[in-house]
Amino acid sequence: MITQLEQNFLYCCPECTAVTISKLNYFQLSAKKPYQLYCSDKGCLQKTCLIRAKKNNYEINVDCPICGDIHVYNISKKTLWNKDFLILNCQYSGFGILFIGKDTERLKSEYSAQNELIAGFLAENDEDYENYDLMFELLEILNSFVINHAIKCKCSSNNIKINVELGFVELVCLKCGNKKIFTADSDTISMLETLESITLD
Repeated sequence: MITQLEQNFLYCCPECTAVTISKLNYFQLSAKKPYQLYCSDKGCLQKTCLIRAKKNNYEINVDCPICGDIHVYNISKKTLWNKDFLILNCQYSGFGILFIGKDTERLKSEYSAQNELIAGFLAENDEDYENYDLMFELLEILNSFVINHAIKCKCSSNNIKINVELGFVELVCLKCGNKKIFTADSDTISMLETLESITLD
């Protein structure tokens, strides 16, 4: 049973990178005509997402700001309206491109946490670096720990700073200064996939 008929959609414009939050309700998405979401920047107004209502689900087309493709998702109506929080990920990088939820502050927080992971890496973009695939895979895994609040220090603090460098990611406890480094290689990724949480020790 659908108990809440409104959801907030947070997305980043692939053209100008402006972040928009749109509140939509069940009736807006129930029309026969697909519902189009646009960038909120008046100087841009780029089309970002297209939502089509079907019998029991929605087809959501998202113009990806990460890889440049258009990703298609099929989400049941029950899931869309009942979930408190939902992320639709880029199918190549694994990073969130459409954040859906009832709490706008949580949407902003989760989006910011992800950006902290990738901003440094993109800023240090080096054309000679050959392991982009491994680096993005490492960032994708660490992002899942961030989203689940599963990174903490042995001093009990969960106030952890993430520094993204070329070839590795450094976690730093802002309370005691403890550090942990993860290199972008297959052994590190295999090890992280077996963990449910990360502790800086």
